[in-house]
Amino acid sequence: MRGSDKTPQDEWPNVLVVHIAFQIMVGVGTLLICVALVAAWLAWRHGPLMKSRRFLQSLAFCGPLGFVALESGWVVTEVGR
Repeated sequence: MRGSDKTPQDEWPNVLVVHIAFQIMVGVGTLLICVALVAAWLAWRHGPLMKSRRFLQSLAFCGPLGFVALESGWVVTEVGR
């Protein structure tokens, strides 16, 4: 494996794009983990979550975020090569 000191600079990955995509991926993943932990706590304290309109709305908002994290991870992998 060559180091970046032996790689021509025009072949270096775009570090800014990789960094931002990584931050998005980690941020969304952390948010989804927090939502899961809040769901577990609410279910333990208050019973079934299907009666909570606010929680169901937050789940609807979080649905597409898994795809955002997936695509951000793909950008990190492909641009960072």
